[in-house]
Amino acid sequence: MADSSQPIRPELQAAELMPANVGVGVRLWAGATVFFFLGPFFAYLYLRSLNSVDQWRPSGIDPPQALGAVTMALAVASSLALVLAARAFGSGTHRRWLPLGWLAFALGLGSVVFQIAAYTQLGFGPTDGGYASVFAAWTGLTALFTLGTMVWLETLLAYGVRVRHESPESTDDPHSPPALIRPRLAALAFYWPFLAGLGVVMWIFLYLV
Repeated sequence: MADSSQPIRPELQAAELMPANVGVGVRLWAGATVFFFLGPFFAYLYLRSLNSVDQWRPSGIDPPQALGAVTMALAVASSLALVLAARAFGSGTHRRWLPLGWLAFALGLGSVVFQIAAYTQLGFGPTDGGYASVFAAWTGLTALFTLGTMVWLETLLAYGVRVRHESPESTDDPHSPPALIRPRLAALAFYWPFLAGLGVVMWIFLYLV
């Protein structure tokens, strides 16, 4: 029977609920992210099917295939590295999570850099037909969301570096560094592969279809 004489500390109660709150929050954010990308997706379907005066994709409107493939490959590799980092945290190989996390960060940032490099090689602009406008909007959104996710990851990695000597098994205290890192890392390991998956869909429609 609980001792009613002991006061309940709201800040500790909130800390105990934090993992569940972070998990729900990141799934809500993933759902909201889909709505950002629905605009370019439906614009793609509508403008391509309409093809007004045959101006959906005039000749010469071709993005650099190699740069697009490298951009997408780096994003997928980054998301896989982050999943491995999350699995390593708290396991017998927990000291590998930081190197894997930094690898995921570098690969994700590299995908943004290659996307910017691809823009410099375009022979068209967003006003050169329906495809060109959808390409600019869709790839721009993907690069922006990727960059934001990498900033989120970097903040967690920076905190992990400061507390790297803490044991991931010592999670009895909800305010301990491992207890604070684990749900956030799990949330990132859910969201970043989800976002990379949306990027793969974008790449297939814009580069392959």
